[in-house]
Parts: sequence; structure tokens; C-alpha cells
Amino acid sequence: MWKQILQSQHPKNINKYPNLIKLLNPVRSLPNSNADAERMFSFLIDLKTRKRNKLLSVSVNAACIVKSALKARKETFNMIIEEKHLSCIIC
Repeated sequence: MWKQILQSQHPKNINKYPNLIKLLNPVRSLPNSNADAERMFSFLIDLKTRKRNKLLSVSVNAACIVKSALKARKETFNMIIEEKHLSCIIC
């Protein structure tokens, strides 16, 4: 139905409903659910616990970017972070 309405034109090849097109394009780009945002919040809650409450926002952001990139490439990565790794970040 929407496709038919949006493709309708006046005889001079002008869109019949230009304002409707301007309104619908942003609306169609909205996600159908908020599952991705909920997954990210869940990841952040797991990442920033009481034991790790002093993580810098830069470190949290980097962890989110790495996780997102790995997910996009359909890869997994398990690494145990030790104190020596954290001391390198602070320097």
C-alpha cells in the first residue's frame, strides 16, 4: 500500500505526496525493536561491576567497539585480562 502511494505521481513526473515522503523516510529507518540497545546495556552491566567500577569511560567505550566489531564479523574472542594488561592501559 505505502509503495503504491509513494510511487504515485502527477502527470509532469512530480511526486504527488512530497511531504509524506519526507515524513515516512525517517520513520521507516527506526528499528523494529530495542533488543540491540538492551543487549548493549546488559553487556555494560556485566563489564562494569562493583569490582571494576573505576573503569574509565574510554575503556568501556573501547570494549563496546571491539564487541560490536567482533559481532559484525561473526567472530568470538575470549581473553583473560590480568593486572599487567591494565597497567599498560594506564601508562
